[in-house]
Amino acid sequence: MPANRAAELSAELGPTLALLAETDAECGRIVAAAQRDAERIADGAREQAATLAADAQDRARAAREAAAEQALAAARAEASATVSAAQAHASRRRAAFATSQADRLAAMAVEMLRAVPPPGGQA
Repeated sequence: MPANRAAELSAELGPTLALLAETDAECGRIVAAAQRDAERIADGAREQAATLAADAQDRARAAREAAAEQALAAARAEASATVSAAQAHASRRRAAFATSQADRLAAMAVEMLRAVPPPGGQA
């Protein structure tokens, strides 16, 4: 009787097991397709990340160059203002020196003229 029972069960379960085998094979195909899709998506993400990184490096380089140019322009402006201030200061010093020299020379001339005896010997 057990041999018959095994044959009965085999006959009874055979179509169900065949369906399960087909389902298992379909699951395998779905998993394989999902793995291929995941790899394709990951490859695309890596490419996108590389593109974004390169773009970020380009923008960072441009920002550094712009900052350097701004700093250089500010330094040039400051240097120009410093030169202008120094020139103005030197000009004022020269004018003050010339005025003091003129005053000194005028005072010396007056003293020399006072030291000259008047004509006719009267003092």
